[in-house]
Amino acid sequence: DLAAFVFQLDDCCWEEFKQLTDRCKAFGPLARMPNLKKLSLGNFGFDDVETITMCLNSCLESLSLDNAAIGYEREWSSSQVDVLVDKISRMSRLTSLSLSDIPITDKHLRLLLPRLNDQLKCLHLCGAFGDFSPISPLTDDGLKAIAEYCPSILTVDVDYQRNVGSSGIVALVQNCPNLLEIGACGTRLGVEDVRGI
Repeated sequence: DLAAFVFQLDDCCWEEFKQLTDRCKAFGPLARMPNLKKLSLGNFGFDDVETITMCLNSCLESLSLDNAAIGYEREWSSSQVDVLVDKISRMSRLTSLSLSDIPITDKHLRLLLPRLNDQLKCLHLCGAFGDFSPISPLTDDGLKAIAEYCPSILTVDVDYQRNVGSSGIVALVQNCPNLLEIGACGTRLGVEDVRGI
């Protein structure tokens, strides 16, 4: 009967938590819970991407994997992001998706968004906070993909995506009439860009 599972860790206890959960494999049964609609695993460290995808239920309406890290070095490879995006693309009931600090590219969005059937209302793709964080690969072209495939979207958050500028934000504003909120702190937007928007 479980409808929601929300769990956020602090990175100081990742290894201890893995020992308690059979390297996070104890989350596997979440994928088989027919009434589970919301899953949020925040600030988790996983050994591999398969451990993440094995707990994703295709009936989910809300998924948040903010600050999920992979492997010992805690960095995602392009092929690992490919596997995650492929799994999420089969979750046709999603209305809310949050993948902050996961290196989603423009190409990933162009593969993922057409498969979500324009039901997506909230999309959070924040980059890493801080001057010394790696620059996220999302650009204005990714925001244009959101505008193209998700015209009914209500909120988009791309804070700290330092390759995002005004043309992507303008595309969202012009093509998404229901848009209520855009998060764009730490992007390349300047004062004149905001005036224009």
